[in-house]
Amino acid sequence: MNEISVKFQPQASRSGGKQGRMWHDPIVRAQALVVLAVAVPYFLPNLTADQLWKWTALSDLPLILVCIAAFQFHVGRLPTRAERRFRNLWTLALGAWLTRVVLGLIVNALSGPSIQLDLVANTAFGFFYLFGAMALETRPHRPKGRFAKGVEAVERVGTLVLFSGLLLYLAVVPALVEPLLYVNTSLILYVVLDIYLLARLAGVIRGTHEASWRRTYFWLLVSAALWLATDTLELLLWADLVSGFEAGSVADLLWLPPWITLVLAARAREVPDSSAPPKEQPQSFQLGPLVIFAVSFPVLHFSLVRLGLTSPDLAPVQEAIALSLLIALAALVMVRQEILRSETQRLEKERIEARREIEHLAFHDALTGVPNRRLLNDRLTLGLDRARRLKRKLAVLLLDIDNFKNVNDSLGHDVGDEVLRQVAQRIKRCARGGDTVARFGGDEFVVVLEGLRDTDDYSRVLELMTEALATPFEVGDQSLSIRLTIGAGFFPDHGDTIEELLKQADLAMYRAKA
Repeated sequence: MNEISVKFQPQASRSGGKQGRMWHDPIVRAQALVVLAVAVPYFLPNLTADQLWKWTALSDLPLILVCIAAFQFHVGRLPTRAERRFRNLWTLALGAWLTRVVLGLIVNALSGPSIQLDLVANTAFGFFYLFGAMALETRPHRPKGRFAKGVEAVERVGTLVLFSGLLLYLAVVPALVEPLLYVNTSLILYVVLDIYLLARLAGVIRGTHEASWRRTYFWLLVSAALWLATDTLELLLWADLVSGFEAGSVADLLWLPPWITLVLAARAREVPDSSAPPKEQPQSFQLGPLVIFAVSFPVLHFSLVRLGLTSPDLAPVQEAIALSLLIALAALVMVRQEILRSETQRLEKERIEARREIEHLAFHDALTGVPNRRLLNDRLTLGLDRARRLKRKLAVLLLDIDNFKNVNDSLGHDVGDEVLRQVAQRIKRCARGGDTVARFGGDEFVVVLEGLRDTDDYSRVLELMTEALATPFEVGDQSLSIRLTIGAGFFPDHGDTIEELLKQADLAMYRAKA
């Protein structure tokens, strides 16, 4: 006898249980140990501030490498291409950060800092934010249709334009035109990019309904908030608005918590969800981020001018950059709106076609395409009213395929369905313009002949049907001879209601079979 063992897995009753399980992840634990190891020298005596500063710069390497491992762990096993792209883009972002750290170490070891080399390092760091933003724009938490991909492709281009413009406006131009303001504007660049990530993540979380993705975006949001706090503090320290924090002091530890939260973001999807999967939510596309991107440059330029963080030589160049980027982003807004307009027209067309299809299926047979019993009753009711008013005859023909069950049993239902379709088409070709051909049952059809003056009109139609149905039916590579039996009921001779005429046709058909 086979034994069946059932293992019950206890599930966390509170959301905190899931967060607790994340701390058992080996990569999260490894990052926590690296952070502790980095923090230890700050509490050791006899270490100068310069030594601690160099230690901090060097310790970024293992912290970044653990984050890369967290995002790349089992990435090949991920179920969707969008999620793999999300992880890979964050890996590229961390690779850009790693490049910036390595460049900084090389510059400090060889020739000392300079504006040109620092600009190269800052450009590499700008790619960290760019790749992180591109990862968010993949939106792997929801499926995408053709429409969503088109809109999001335009928004990705807008993100690229935004980041390129910010780097040009706040780093490249100041470094080349006004080197004295370069440090201030480069620090402002990081604060602005942190604000962008923070705002974008807040918007993404609002549109996310799956618990594991909400955890991922939450920890990324916490990381962005910590980066904003530390970069703002660094900007304030440089502007001498805050004192008491020195490089190489314990205050440097404020830069460590984001490394933990970034690893938690990478590993949040590894925690299984015990709750039911969320219902699919309709995608909504409102104003979009492009309008905000376009408005941000004039606002940023005006703010820097008012705060005195620009110079007469620098202001015209930055103003031209802001205006050019405004025009470029406005053009992208127009492209996005055109996509929305064309998609709205397509959806409206599909809605109308779907409504027509539903109406057609409600009154027509799905297999043969001819009217069903519901539409037949309506046509018969109207036909009888016209016959009474015009004093004309009306005939109801009931056609039955003899031994049709044998066709299904011996040749299969696919062949039987094709025979029914061909029978319906041949009957329709024989009927007149105002007549009705309907499928009445499995292998039964009804033909309503209106406006008959005498039996000769009925006879001509019946003769055409008999000849058409006597021709063998070609189904695939088979030629089938099908015999049909026809019975008829006439108004007003056999009755003046639908039930009476159908009953008379049925009786006539069975008499013909006998």
